[in-house]
Amino acid sequence: MHREASQEPASRERSDRSCALRKKTSLSTKTEYQTSCATVVLIDMSGSMARYGKYYHAKKVALALQGLVRSRYPEDSLKVIGFYTYATPLTERTLLHSAPKPVSIFDSRVFLRVDLDNPPEFVPQHFTNIQAGLKFARQHLQRQAAANKQIICITDGEPTAHLEGRELVLMYPRANARRAARCKRCKLYCRGHPVEHLRAHRGLFSTPA
Repeated sequence: MHREASQEPASRERSDRSCALRKKTSLSTKTEYQTSCATVVLIDMSGSMARYGKYYHAKKVALALQGLVRSRYPEDSLKVIGFYTYATPLTERTLLHSAPKPVSIFDSRVFLRVDLDNPPEFVPQHFTNIQAGLKFARQHLQRQAAANKQIICITDGEPTAHLEGRELVLMYPRANARRAARCKRCKLYCRGHPVEHLRAHRGLFSTPA
């Protein structure tokens, strides 16, 4: 009887150790498959984003993503880039105080070429140059060591500006389809969503590593 009583605690102890080991192994397995992700958020700052509070809501999405990454995914990185006639990186502070570019040309049809090596004093800022934003985004992602890389683009319309060599082309209504072919050649896989239907989640927009 005394021998059986002394063996019972030892058996229970081995069982507890086995459960603890299985739990530890399970936690290690879950952690092993978590890979870092580098994200770039492109936010449209063109003149049309000033209508109906679109830029306000787009900015809220970008700020919310920054907070989410900082609090829940500290191993990830997130960069915000604003695009308009040109494109520029935005810190959290500059994003908070940013606004869409005011419309400065009211013609129904526009076709302008700007020499980037010798630009004029006045260049309208309210156009939509997604190409410039994508160029900034790709350059940033190439410097990141994360296993996963993605681009989220928040915009309300189609491009009205693009680059041709050292020239900036500004045009609307909608330009021809040659820009779409250029986007295909740069191997970016994106699905466009208007601001009102944006659903931000990992993997919505992606670029190959």
